[in-house]
Amino acid sequence: GEASLSRSLPFAILAAGVVLTTTAARVLREEPPEAHTGGFGEPTCEHCHWGEPLNAPGGVLRIDGLPQSYEADRAYKLTILLTAHELNVGGFELAARLGDAKQAGHFDTTTPGTIVTTSKTGIEYVSHTLEGVAAVRDTVRWSFVWHSPADARQPVLFHAAANASNDDASPLGDHIYTITVTVSPR
Repeated sequence: GEASLSRSLPFAILAAGVVLTTTAARVLREEPPEAHTGGFGEPTCEHCHWGEPLNAPGGVLRIDGLPQSYEADRAYKLTILLTAHELNVGGFELAARLGDAKQAGHFDTTTPGTIVTTSKTGIEYVSHTLEGVAAVRDTVRWSFVWHSPADARQPVLFHAAANASNDDASPLGDHIYTITVTVSPR
């Protein structure tokens, strides 16, 4: 009795963990948790996905459309591009902040697959939705618009984190990539 209980207990804990992990994976596929860009002390997607090194070789996270220097009160169409070997589904989160960690400009979504949320602290996060997770040939793209601040005096820091997932409904085997880009005013 006692020996079989001790052998079956780890299995029961593992089984419960798989059920919880599968439920969490389904929820995160719809939208990531807020404030997981890796910037200003925030965690990254590694908070829920682990087992692989951060920014491992074989994957790339880019922000296309950012200017070398930005103009005040201008709209810039940005695209997050995540490419990784064996990427089946992907997710991302990005924020644009000034050096004092305050919001820089604002975001608008332009295509299905992205959403903008605002935290209690006033920071906007643009991220994926369920419609935007599918990869095509190991690549996922998300597009949206960033409206630069009306007062263009400070550099803007863009922090993004992305999950290149193997889509096995577990936190293991996924690759997390981060990027930080600073754009100065003109």
